[in-house]
Amino acid sequence: MKPIVCITPSLFQGPDKGHQLINMKYAKMVRRAGALPVMCDYPSDPAEVSELLDGCQGLLLTGGYDIDPARYGEERLECTNEPHKDRDDSEFELVRQAVERDMPIFAICRGIQVLNVAFGGMLWQDVKVQGATDFNHAQFETPEKLVHSVKLVEGTPIQAAMGKTEIEVNSCHHQAIKELAPAFEVAGTSPDGIIEAAWMPEKRFVWGVQWHPESLFCTYPEEMALSDAFVAACQK
Repeated sequence: MKPIVCITPSLFQGPDKGHQLINMKYAKMVRRAGALPVMCDYPSDPAEVSELLDGCQGLLLTGGYDIDPARYGEERLECTNEPHKDRDDSEFELVRQAVERDMPIFAICRGIQVLNVAFGGMLWQDVKVQGATDFNHAQFETPEKLVHSVKLVEGTPIQAAMGKTEIEVNSCHHQAIKELAPAFEVAGTSPDGIIEAAWMPEKRFVWGVQWHPESLFCTYPEEMALSDAFVAACQK
């Protein structure tokens, strides 16, 4: 049977109701890798989170609005989105329980930031405003364009999966990891020193990347390597 992968949605408020939406590129990527994607709800009760994970073999954390900086002990700057408390609360509980179960987690963009903050790391609220880099990482209008390189750390599972020590990626973010959580190790950095990939050595598959492979895999098939490895872990 194909493993079921739970994909976290973004939250949007319409004129008369809220919406939960996912970029279908995530689902297409997961399906191509051999899994069945499902969009999860955002339950607040830990018991309901547990029931949700009971029906899945993997968790895919997607991109989206910024995490509330209060979660890593900072006041929100003007450049940071208004918090989406429901998403933050539920995703952090999903991560806590999934890691506790040793469930495979693949985290993209906001997702790697959620992993980092959930385990005690810090974020740049805006890499340019706060002086972390002069490079424009927030190229949201061109998600299918390769804009900078990432040097992968040799010997890490992410590097092994990609089969290269340097790759080209897109860039659709304005926040990034500032201080890496102790439970993680760096697996890749951009030329300006921004952490672009990280993994949790003590777990069988908890990987995160700052770029968006779901926007690249159709044109650059090598980007399927990460989701292929994720789904393979979900099948075990």
